Amino acid sequence: MLSLDDSTTTVTPLFSDTLERLRLTANLNSQQWFDILQLSWNNYQQMKLGHLIPSDKIAERVADYFNISTEAVLAGQIDYRSVGLRFDSSSLVLPEAYSKAAYGRKRTSITSVHFLEVYAGWRLRLDALRKLCVSESMLQDPFAPISMKFITDLCDYLHRRQFQKMDFFAMGAYTYEANQQTLVAKLFSELPSAKDAYEFFFNECMKLFEQNCVYTITQISDSNLTVEFLTNPDVGAESGLRHLGSAHVCQVKSGLIANIPRYLGLPASRVKEVACVHCGDDVCRLEVDFSVARNISLSQLSLNH
Repeated sequence: MLSLDDSTTTVTPLFSDTLERLRLTANLNSQQWFDILQLSWNNYQQMKLGHLIPSDKIAERVADYFNISTEAVLAGQIDYRSVGLRFDSSSLVLPEAYSKAAYGRKRTSITSVHFLEVYAGWRLRLDALRKLCVSESMLQDPFAPISMKFITDLCDYLHRRQFQKMDFFAMGAYTYEANQQTLVAKLFSELPSAKDAYEFFFNECMKLFEQNCVYTITQISDSNLTVEFLTNPDVGAESGLRHLGSAHVCQVKSGLIANIPRYLGLPASRVKEVACVHCGDDVCRLEVDFSVARNISLSQLSLNH
């Protein structure tokens, strides 16, 4: 294996991936990138294939261009989101498709996009945003409004990329991981039981998070509940759709709802979708079993006494 020059190299095998991610994040074309690296097209391709060992000088050129440390480039420990924001020349305004009938908050959209990187890698995250014509700068304020069409289009795209039910469920479940340090998480953690958490979620939180759907708890006990939801008719009329979302979005919601007890330090619930408007039913209906969380709470209570 040949080196690109005679200097000592300390780069890792992942260095080429770091370079390619920086190029795509900064939206640089190939010629711009070759000029920065001072490499030919052939040498760059050989380096990507692992046939040539890059030198520290290349890392230094990249560090100078992006105004970050050479050590960070070599280690691949880069805040790519900040890089993307610095080089993002697009408008801060969402495309019209996602700003029309914007009755949801960006929080779920932001966590869903972040999930893609954690779950499937940075390339899928970047591909998905570009496919939907949405930039990182458009997804900053978690409380800013956004149309439900964004998460619907994102899920449709991911389904074409072979995402299955369990993947969409995992996307919803990731909301807990992303929101652990938020004020809402703190409020949940102070509630006495999973039942109280679910009542707080559907009766209070959903009014803050979104107005796309109307949620109704039709049955609840100390260990389970049934919740139904339908598109808010006013939002549906503005959107020009009878039913907002999709069957994939309902799976995301199932994952989110299943993990509500975890904010209390309890196990996730079991959620079963028994009806869905996107499959021909009159209403979307979920049965939520949090009996395991309740039993653990009772055990902890008895130990404390």
